Amino acid sequence: ACKRRTKKVIIIICSVILGILIFFFVIRPLVSLATGNYKVYINTYNIKEFEIKNGVTEIKDEAFLGCDSLERISIPNTVTSIGSNAFKGCYFSEFAIHANATGATKDVQIVANTVRVFGDGDSKVQLRAFNRLSPYATVIFDEGVSIIDMKMFDDIRYINEIHLPSTLEEISPLAFSDAVIGNLVVHADATKQLSCKVNNVIITGDGDSVVENEAFKFLCYLESITIGKGVKSVGLYIVPPSSVMPKNGLKVYISKDVEEFSRHAFSDPSAYTAQSVYISELYYEGSVHDWDRVQNSEYVGYYADKTFHYELQYYIKFTK
Repeated sequence: ACKRRTKKVIIIICSVILGILIFFFVIRPLVSLATGNYKVYINTYNIKEFEIKNGVTEIKDEAFLGCDSLERISIPNTVTSIGSNAFKGCYFSEFAIHANATGATKDVQIVANTVRVFGDGDSKVQLRAFNRLSPYATVIFDEGVSIIDMKMFDDIRYINEIHLPSTLEEISPLAFSDAVIGNLVVHADATKQLSCKVNNVIITGDGDSVVENEAFKFLCYLESITIGKGVKSVGLYIVPPSSVMPKNGLKVYISKDVEEFSRHAFSDPSAYTAQSVYISELYYEGSVHDWDRVQNSEYVGYYADKTFHYELQYYIKFTK
């Protein structure tokens, strides 16, 4: 009888322990997931990547509070509201969000190495979308993003890198506000008379892409410009002479994919007295003979300081 009682007690204790484990490691996480309190689910299972389901409209207060295991998150276009401290304590390697959902992030603190904004062809990045983003981040606007509103980084002073896609049709002149951009990687089709504070501009293309006339309206702090892979032709007055550049001049890197330059690619022929950009150093991927075959290359060289570097591979790091 004593043995039977001991056996029953052991069974009861084991059942209680099993019930507690099931509650904390199965029922509680699943309930939290269903109710939008994602932190319990993620912290319980040490989740590294999480995709919010399409159709979810709200991310609640402190929904991901303290989820330090979470490395990547994806937010769909159906989300219209994100609560306070929703991502407090999170340090993302990548924060992915649909452009149409960026209206919900304007007062939300985001700490991430990379922010990826995706779209579906007619998607718009909303006003002040990332004004509480951590500095020194890289922001990539994927193909499918077509419109970028003003003051995206209203309270941020430095962004490491920004990528603009070929699908970009409209961008506000005040899109980047006062933020200084380290590298601006822009598809040739997306040069819409941009105005920004940027150190290095890298223009890419698809093989026959054309950098249109007056690609940039005003550039401040510009140190270098790269005409990268896939760009075939460079138009008129792509770097405004009024731009603020170092006194020692502009460095220009050119892919051998380029076949033609406008005669005034780096000057303003509309000025009463022709203004030109002072090119301190020109780096070209191909040989001297390749350069001589580029149409109007002599006019680009005219504005340079006779400091040419041929057969250069360094610029490739800026391109695809």
